[in-house]
Amino acid sequence: MTTRISQGLKRLAPIVAALSVLLVVAGCKTLDQYVEDWDSVPKPKEPQANLVQYGHDVLFEAGRDNLGITERERLNAFLGKTGVGYGDAVHVIAGGSGRLTERRRERVRVHLALKNITATAKSNEFGIQYPPANAIRIAVRRHLVTLPGCPDWSGYPGRNFNNAVPSNFGCATATNLGLMVANPADLASGRPLDPADGTVAAGAVERYRKGETKTLTPEDVGVTQNQQKTGEGE
Repeated sequence: MTTRISQGLKRLAPIVAALSVLLVVAGCKTLDQYVEDWDSVPKPKEPQANLVQYGHDVLFEAGRDNLGITERERLNAFLGKTGVGYGDAVHVIAGGSGRLTERRRERVRVHLALKNITATAKSNEFGIQYPPANAIRIAVRRHLVTLPGCPDWSGYPGRNFNNAVPSNFGCATATNLGLMVANPADLASGRPLDPADGTVAAGAVERYRKGETKTLTPEDVGVTQNQQKTGEGE
């Protein structure tokens, strides 16, 4: 009797092992449906600022520094096409050296100044190439905003088992910021601070420590807001 039971158990052993494997596999598949991989955590939504550059060569006749009518028209067409304005960095690059080259560069700079465009002289910088010997190159650099891919409903709104933000989180804020920013370069890096007046700063700290500062009243807040709107008190 014992021998028969042992033989029966030996026959059932492979079946039990196979069932165990199936249960484990089935359990893993079920677990994958509810536990997300950390690699799938969505990145924060934010607008991107990408630097682009436009170039134009102003040609001069050999040995002369006057800006001809044709070159003026070509330059004006380039400025109109690129829409040079606030936030753009404009550089003038000379292909040679000497007094003639400096006079040519000054001619171009003055022409730009008459159109309220401030240009700086550049000689050697990454991404800027020298123009031909009888030309002055104008390089216009600006940042363009690339909005995030919104709305983003790639994730499951009702399933978040890894405690991550939903895929569409922050879309409205990031898109609105990219659309309203005046100078896209501010998204790439902050602006340098102007030199601070140490005397004024130290005086403010000293008055605060001595208790000589006074609390703003609602009336004072209203006056300050009106000054900010009208520009008074500056």
